[in-house]
Amino acid sequence: MTTWIKETDHAFYLMEGNFYLEKIVKESRPEGTGEPGEKVITLATLQRWLTDSDFEKPGAMVIAVGIGASEPDPMPVDPSPVIEIIKKPTSVEVGEAFTIKAKTSKSLVGKSTDLYVEVNGKFYLQTKNPAHKPVVAADGTFKFSFRFSSPGTRKIKITLEDLSHTFEIVVRAVFSITNLPSKVIAGEAFIISGIASSKDNGRPVQLFINNKLQSSTAKVQADGSWKFRFGLFSIGKRALKVALGDQSLERPIQVVLRSLFEENFKVPEEQLRSSNYVSTTSSILKNIIFTGGFMEPRGHSWKPTSYAIFSDNSASIKTLSPSQRNYGIDYVVTTSGDPIHNWYPGRVTKVGAEGSYGNRCHVDFFIFFELSGKFYQIKGAYAHAKSFSVRKGDYVKQGQYIGVMGGTGGNYTYPPHVDFRLWINYGSKTVDLSPNVVEKQLRQQENR
Repeated sequence: MTTWIKETDHAFYLMEGNFYLEKIVKESRPEGTGEPGEKVITLATLQRWLTDSDFEKPGAMVIAVGIGASEPDPMPVDPSPVIEIIKKPTSVEVGEAFTIKAKTSKSLVGKSTDLYVEVNGKFYLQTKNPAHKPVVAADGTFKFSFRFSSPGTRKIKITLEDLSHTFEIVVRAVFSITNLPSKVIAGEAFIISGIASSKDNGRPVQLFINNKLQSSTAKVQADGSWKFRFGLFSIGKRALKVALGDQSLERPIQVVLRSLFEENFKVPEEQLRSSNYVSTTSSILKNIIFTGGFMEPRGHSWKPTSYAIFSDNSASIKTLSPSQRNYGIDYVVTTSGDPIHNWYPGRVTKVGAEGSYGNRCHVDFFIFFELSGKFYQIKGAYAHAKSFSVRKGDYVKQGQYIGVMGGTGGNYTYPPHVDFRLWINYGSKTVDLSPNVVEKQLRQQENR
């Protein structure tokens, strides 16, 4: 409240409302000095009223001399001091600075105050540093400056001596995710986007996968938006977190692969002849005909003792006797243009002529086969192609066009087909994998 000065026949008063805070009594001058009836006051107190920051400076002066004006009463002492909140927001944004202003009895001038915030049902002191504890000013007011780092309805308690006052402020989550798919395809880019306060313009947003910081960062734009373009190669369930300063948001995300074949379809694991070729349509491989069953024992070049895992016992390596065996499978693409499409996401490790395999492309796939409690990276190769459109070092997505089917084979020419092989290096052994056991494990791994 504004203060003012009042002069009466008896004194000068520093007034607030209809009551005085302090007074300067007019004293009679010593006998024999000055004119009869003259009064004197000490100027130091009056000067303090006009300059001391403990007081709100007087805005006016009323002169009530020689009119018989009554003397004002002193400001009443509050018999039961309380804390009165005179300014506070009802809601704020996360990270937004705000002020709480309160008032109490002037009898508590100079006393320090504290602010507590409730977390999980318990109040925690925020004003631990004595230098940061507000004190009650001469007019009975005091104030706090504060900000929150997380959203929610937050309970605040202010204490002063044995007084306390508790109230709530809603903290709005300005930092938020607006776009994040719950399920993404391994090896394919997806968008994570959100908004922050425009006050955060230029600040970096960090990305974590399973609490591991990623090299990708995004910056908050002038309109508060931010965006990542990202990709995940390892299938399964992940925890994705984005962080802006001390604010963070976490969401689950599942990384999957597209199924190569319709449910219950099985790649042949027996000897095939023209009479029992198997045709199918795949969303990844397009229209194909299987002309060579997995590890079929006849009709191919001589192979030494081999090792493979079949779908009848996916936990066991089967030893296969030397024979004119096929490594992997053979299939013919009947889609126009004879395109070869990549089975799984990975990285090309070798492309070129390879003896009787003709033009062959090797890929280290970003998928793993679990055997005896350990995981082994699955490798693959496509052979006999007319040509390949990829080269060593290229990253390839599932279903990506990588070449044209052909019949190349060094000194031999074969009917156009794709010779495709999947395997793991198990110690010193090369172990071929049936596509059926790989597909089965991938579906299981996606849900881990």
